[in-house]
Amino acid sequence: MFYWRIWDDGSIDCAMWDEDDFDYRGTGNKVKEKIPAYTVIELIHSLPASIGLKIEGKELDYMLMICKGNSDWYAVSYEAGTSDDVNILQEFGNRKLADALVEMLIWLKTQ
Repeated sequence: MFYWRIWDDGSIDCAMWDEDDFDYRGTGNKVKEKIPAYTVIELIHSLPASIGLKIEGKELDYMLMICKGNSDWYAVSYEAGTSDDVNILQEFGNRKLADALVEMLIWLKTQ
Protein backbone atom coordinates (compact mmCIF):
# COMPACT_ATOMS: atom_id res chain seq x y z
CA MET A 1 0.00 0.00 0.00
CA PHE A 2 2.87 2.39 0.80
CA TYR A 3 6.19 2.89 -0.90
CA TRP A 4 9.31 5.00 -0.53
CA ARG A 5 10.03 7.36 -3.42
CA ILE A 6 13.64 8.21 -4.19
CA TRP A 7 13.84 11.39 -6.24
CA ASP A 8 16.61 12.15 -8.72
CA ASP A 9 17.97 14.84 -6.34
CA GLY A 10 18.46 12.13 -3.66
CA SER A 11 15.56 13.18 -1.44
CA ILE A 12 13.19 10.48 -0.11
CA ASP A 13 9.55 10.53 0.92
CA CYS A 14 6.75 8.05 1.53
CA ALA A 15 3.59 7.86 -0.59
CA MET A 16 0.53 5.70 -1.18
CA TRP A 17 0.19 3.55 -4.31
CA ASP A 18 -2.64 5.62 -5.73
CA GLU A 19 -0.75 8.88 -5.28
CA ASP A 20 0.80 10.39 -8.39
CA ASP A 21 4.49 11.19 -8.64
CA PHE A 22 3.96 14.93 -8.98
CA ASP A 23 6.74 17.02 -7.45
CA TYR A 24 4.77 19.18 -5.01
CA ARG A 25 7.93 21.07 -4.07
CA GLY A 26 8.09 22.53 -7.59
CA THR A 27 11.75 21.65 -8.09
CA GLY A 28 11.22 19.70 -11.32
CA ASN A 29 12.55 16.46 -9.87
CA LYS A 30 11.43 13.04 -11.10
CA VAL A 31 11.02 9.82 -9.14
CA LYS A 32 14.09 7.66 -9.74
CA GLU A 33 13.03 4.58 -7.76
CA LYS A 34 10.07 3.21 -5.79
CA ILE A 35 10.64 0.77 -2.93
CA PRO A 36 7.70 -1.00 -1.24
CA ALA A 37 7.16 -0.10 2.42
CA TYR A 38 5.17 -3.10 3.62
CA THR A 39 2.88 -2.88 6.63
CA VAL A 40 3.09 -5.47 9.43
CA ILE A 41 -0.09 -7.16 8.18
CA GLU A 42 1.26 -7.35 4.61
CA LEU A 43 4.50 -8.88 5.93
CA ILE A 44 2.67 -11.48 8.03
CA HIS A 45 0.60 -12.47 4.99
CA SER A 46 3.82 -12.79 2.95
CA LEU A 47 5.25 -15.41 5.30
CA PRO A 48 4.04 -19.02 5.15
CA ALA A 49 2.22 -20.13 8.31
CA SER A 50 4.26 -23.33 8.36
CA ILE A 51 7.24 -24.96 6.67
CA GLY A 52 7.45 -28.75 6.42
CA LEU A 53 11.01 -30.11 6.41
CA LYS A 54 12.60 -33.52 6.73
CA ILE A 55 15.61 -33.32 9.04
CA GLU A 56 17.64 -36.39 10.01
CA GLY A 57 14.84 -38.66 8.76
CA LYS A 58 12.21 -36.84 10.84
CA GLU A 59 9.36 -34.89 9.25
CA LEU A 60 8.98 -31.60 11.14
CA ASP A 61 6.31 -28.97 10.65
CA TYR A 62 7.78 -25.60 11.61
CA MET A 63 5.11 -23.08 12.58
CA LEU A 64 5.54 -19.30 12.32
CA MET A 65 5.69 -17.79 15.80
CA ILE A 66 5.50 -14.10 16.65
CA CYS A 67 6.24 -13.23 20.27
CA LYS A 68 6.67 -10.04 22.21
CA GLY A 69 9.58 -10.73 24.52
CA ASN A 70 9.18 -7.61 26.66
CA SER A 71 7.98 -4.04 26.31
CA ASP A 72 10.39 -3.24 23.47
CA TRP A 73 11.42 -6.52 21.81
CA TYR A 74 9.72 -8.84 19.30
CA ALA A 75 10.87 -12.29 18.20
CA VAL A 76 9.80 -13.93 14.95
CA SER A 77 10.69 -17.59 14.46
CA TYR A 78 9.81 -20.89 12.86
CA GLU A 79 9.52 -23.55 15.57
CA ALA A 80 8.64 -27.23 15.65
CA GLY A 81 8.03 -29.60 18.52
CA THR A 82 6.39 -29.51 21.91
CA SER A 83 6.84 -27.24 24.91
CA ASP A 84 9.39 -29.74 26.30
CA ASP A 85 11.38 -30.15 23.10
CA VAL A 86 11.41 -27.12 20.77
CA ASN A 87 13.43 -27.09 17.56
CA ILE A 88 13.98 -23.56 16.22
CA LEU A 89 14.72 -23.43 12.50
CA GLN A 90 15.37 -19.67 12.39
CA GLU A 91 14.69 -16.69 14.64
CA PHE A 92 15.03 -12.92 14.30
CA GLY A 93 14.49 -10.32 17.00
CA ASN A 94 14.09 -6.58 16.82
CA ARG A 95 12.60 -3.62 18.66
CA LYS A 96 10.21 -3.19 15.70
CA LEU A 97 7.94 -6.06 14.69
CA ALA A 98 8.04 -4.99 11.03
CA ASP A 99 11.86 -5.18 10.98
CA ALA A 100 11.91 -8.69 12.50
CA LEU A 101 9.29 -9.83 9.96
CA VAL A 102 11.30 -8.34 7.07
CA GLU A 103 14.44 -10.14 8.25
CA MET A 104 12.52 -13.43 8.25
CA LEU A 105 11.08 -12.74 4.78
CA ILE A 106 14.52 -11.95 3.40
CA TRP A 107 15.96 -15.09 5.01
CA LEU A 108 13.19 -17.23 3.48
CA LYS A 109 13.70 -15.75 0.01
CA THR A 110 17.45 -16.45 0.14
CA GLN A 111 17.11 -20.13 1.09
